[in-house]
Amino acid sequence: MAKLSGAAGQVPSSSVQEQRKSEGKGAPVKSEKAPVEPHKVWLFRVAPALSLILLLAQLLVSRRKVSMRAGVQVLTVETFDDFVAARPEGVLVNFHTKGCSHCLTLAPEFEAAAANVSIVNASFASVDAEAEAELAKKHGVHRYPSVLWFRKGRQVQELPPTSRSASKISDFVSWLKQTPVVEFESRPEFDEAVVAIRETLHAKAPPVFVAFGSNAKSNAAFEHNAEVFRGKSVFLHVKDASEEKWVLRAYSREAEADEQYEGKPDVDEIHEWMQGLLRPAKS
Repeated sequence: MAKLSGAAGQVPSSSVQEQRKSEGKGAPVKSEKAPVEPHKVWLFRVAPALSLILLLAQLLVSRRKVSMRAGVQVLTVETFDDFVAARPEGVLVNFHTKGCSHCLTLAPEFEAAAANVSIVNASFASVDAEAEAELAKKHGVHRYPSVLWFRKGRQVQELPPTSRSASKISDFVSWLKQTPVVEFESRPEFDEAVVAIRETLHAKAPPVFVAFGSNAKSNAAFEHNAEVFRGKSVFLHVKDASEEKWVLRAYSREAEADEQYEGKPDVDEIHEWMQGLLRPAKS
């Protein structure tokens, strides 16, 4: 094959072209190409392949993670329990259905509250109750939307239907993040305060619940119920108590009306006892 004359890429003269035609090589004349730089080979050939591999890897990993939308975790029956258990500080879960107009109205407000950076140590999640009917049934959800607060793996509160704006949802979570139990360091400190506590109670006021002692399991059951009945009564804990065993009492305006819990330090039994004492106060 004849060599190109002059600089690389220069078009051959007409005599050269005629010579090639006479040789029966009627193919068009091609210019010699400069060698491609190595980094450009990587950029145009290798990089796209690596990007595709990275994308596939991300997709595979994402299948093992909980789906997320605008700061709100989308939960299923497979992911719900683990997600809630891993966040004992609190999770607000929106149970909704696709055909519910109130659910559609709530969704952007709920997402806006989830994006509120002032809310610390609180997670937001949602459950499609149509797709996860058994999950909704398990948590006693029968109307939509229902927004439930879970703390330490257990359901303790529900967002009121009148508090469905982003600001009110944020306020609700901030309120729930406050400690439900007021601590007294010693029995003498509590005894000094009990007179003033009684004086603040009117005749039909609910009793003040007070736990004495340092039994961790008993106090955990007490604190859970303080979360459940938050806003309906006041809950106190005396750390250094004189009692030899854990004690739970309900204090009223008059000392004669005080009651002491005689059951086991069980979450459900304490709940039933407290609920019975709080009911008459509503009438």
